[in-house]
Amino acid sequence: MALTMAILFPVISNVNLARMKVLSLFVDIPNHHVFALGFKCEKFITSFHDDHNDEIESEDGDAKVEDSDV
Repeated sequence: MALTMAILFPVISNVNLARMKVLSLFVDIPNHHVFALGFKCEKFITSFHDDHNDEIESEDGDAKVEDSDV
């Protein structure tokens, strides 16, 4: 049990240190950058969703044309 604790304690300590470094990087980002990136992401998702729906509708429309030709 003591050997396991001796091995795991430094590993857990290093993981916690790395986690804190990553979190501190995200805390340093100014709020206006976060809001701007969030707005850009929402805009991209909306346009991607609209484009994807247009492709689905055009594929459905093509299928209907092909069915009527047959």
